[in-house]
Amino acid sequence: MSTKIKIQGKRVRETTLEHIRRVNSMLIVCANVLLRKAINHDSTKLEEPEVGIFEKFGNAFRDVPYGSPEYYRITNLPEFQEAVKHHHKHNPHHVEFFKEGALGMDLFDIIEMVCDWKAACERNPGGLLEYHIKVNFERFNIPVDLQKVILNTLKTLK
Repeated sequence: MSTKIKIQGKRVRETTLEHIRRVNSMLIVCANVLLRKAINHDSTKLEEPEVGIFEKFGNAFRDVPYGSPEYYRITNLPEFQEAVKHHHKHNPHHVEFFKEGALGMDLFDIIEMVCDWKAACERNPGGLLEYHIKVNFERFNIPVDLQKVILNTLKTLK
């Protein structure tokens, strides 16, 4: 009589290797999703109507502190909002893309959003990431548990 443990007629080692290969396969799918997002990130900003409007405004909204009254004065102008609404409608890494807000997003969208927030913060005057993140958590009503996950993720991106 064999003392080897069998699971549905297979040895533990074989089923473990199958599991490892399956997880590898799914992680490769995840990596490919993120690669596509990296390649296509904000590509609509290079197309009309976004490119023309953003070129017209230049970096005016980037030259003022994020979340400040001046920032919102510029970004809430009707013409600027045309570009912003178009951008949000075509880019699921923005909370505004989803009727349910952040809870409509998948993890891939959230990862891209967090990278976008960090990169945007780095180009903004006085770009204190902690401040920008706090503004976004409040602005987009990000649930506390998801806030913790985002903050944990940002530690890896430092």
